[in-house]
Amino acid sequence: EDIPCDGECNADRSRWRISMPCECSIDEPRTVRIDHSPNLAPVWYEYVRQPCIQLAFPEDGHMKTVREIGENTDYGNKAMCADTRLPVAGTACCDKNGQNPIHICVFKGDRVSYSTSEERCAAYGGTTCAWSTVPINGGCGTDTAYNQGSYSEDSSPGLRFLWSSQPCSMSVQISPDGNVAIIHKAGTINVKERVAIDTGTYFGVLWGGDGSYPTVSSSNCGSCEVHESTCVCPAIAVTSAVFDGSQGMPTMNELVSQLHIGA
Repeated sequence: EDIPCDGECNADRSRWRISMPCECSIDEPRTVRIDHSPNLAPVWYEYVRQPCIQLAFPEDGHMKTVREIGENTDYGNKAMCADTRLPVAGTACCDKNGQNPIHICVFKGDRVSYSTSEERCAAYGGTTCAWSTVPINGGCGTDTAYNQGSYSEDSSPGLRFLWSSQPCSMSVQISPDGNVAIIHKAGTINVKERVAIDTGTYFGVLWGGDGSYPTVSSSNCGSCEVHESTCVCPAIAVTSAVFDGSQGMPTMNELVSQLHIGA
């Protein structure tokens, strides 16, 4: 929810490095301090996100790259693909020429959606960009271990990635036994091992139709890429209603047989 900026804004503008418009809007808090009165000690509350299912494959048009913070290209700076609608990364802004990226925030460890990053960069007078390295901003925090594992006093666990305007895509690597691993691609940027070819984590899925799936052994990778004993196929997510009410209330058997995830 956007907090109205009535009177003086108390958001920390110093981390924006210039005098900024009042920025009191955040996508997701981390902690909240309540000051009861001048005579009582403040009380801190930790924000706990409500349980919610987040699908592994966002729909087309809702993906951008998130990239590890840092100046050292030999450590970190790897990327992943993320759902632009979720507050999962910090904000990196470049100038109008797409140069001189900086990390900005409202509070330490601030994570936002991609649209909020765009709005903040526009307010700054810049733009989101496909940056390669971003100088560390201790006021915004980072949990990436720089200098080969040496943490600084500015380390802030929970903030490892910043949004990038670099387009990205997802695919699946299908093992000979029909399990799949999620694969990310972000241009020529190295991706994290957990979403890279041959180093991802395989899990079982429900194959539609007769249960068949692309395999190398049957020469049936089709339009997918053959990679050693696996098929690598583009992942395209489509969101639609399984039951729309036109056929009345579904039976329990219909629900169980056709709805495979739930909260």
